[in-house]
Amino acid sequence: MPNRLAFVLAGLATVSLAWLASRAPGLPASATRAWRLLALAFLAIEAGNALWLLELYWPALRDLSLGNAGWLSYYPLLLGGIFSLPREGRTRQERRQFWLDTASVVCGGAMLVVYLVGVPTASALQTRQAALSFAYPLGDVALLTALAVLALRRRPEPARLAYQLLTAGLLVELVGDIAWGGLSLGGATYGIVPDLAYMAGWTLRGTAALAYRRRAGVPVPRQLAAADALGPTGTSLLPYGAALLGYTTL
Repeated sequence: MPNRLAFVLAGLATVSLAWLASRAPGLPASATRAWRLLALAFLAIEAGNALWLLELYWPALRDLSLGNAGWLSYYPLLLGGIFSLPREGRTRQERRQFWLDTASVVCGGAMLVVYLVGVPTASALQTRQAALSFAYPLGDVALLTALAVLALRRRPEPARLAYQLLTAGLLVELVGDIAWGGLSLGGATYGIVPDLAYMAGWTLRGTAALAYRRRAGVPVPRQLAAADALGPTGTSLLPYGAALLGYTTL
């Protein structure tokens, strides 16, 4: 129970920081909407945890699986928040390349998620609980989509650090989901690796919200603004790594 309480406190702190980030002065409407959706997404996880604790103390509620309603609501809210974040101007060719790279990352990562969690779960689809568990690999694909969009998009100054921290937080969360999926299929109810990943994810996401609020009102130096307008000069290796990962999984 103490470790569950630690997750609750970390989650509530992250929700508060994300909501404060949405109220930073000088934010565009899209950034305000994005951080409010992210705060609601994090709150959905907390609601799922609270309902899960109720199921522990009242066994009659266990068949309802109320906690899943909160946990599964997290993914669409997260996607809405990530897609609402302000975007830098791109040419038509850059936008085409961005979405092609994003699709490559999602397809390659989805193959790994399905192989590690989806296929073993699908082999036991005789009960409602198994069917419900199959929704989580689909949620991980949504999480992977958010991660790819965030990692591949141009990160504007001065919020670059916040974007990097948020990307890292989603990445370790995805690692925790995959680790927990494998353990739960074996009947485990606890795992040190997913717990560490989830706690690191809360910490990184909360720090990202704090960094965004602190840097939101900082003016961008003219040299950095000009560099951002020119766009990235290098090529991201992430789509190629994802393609290799998918090929290896196959």
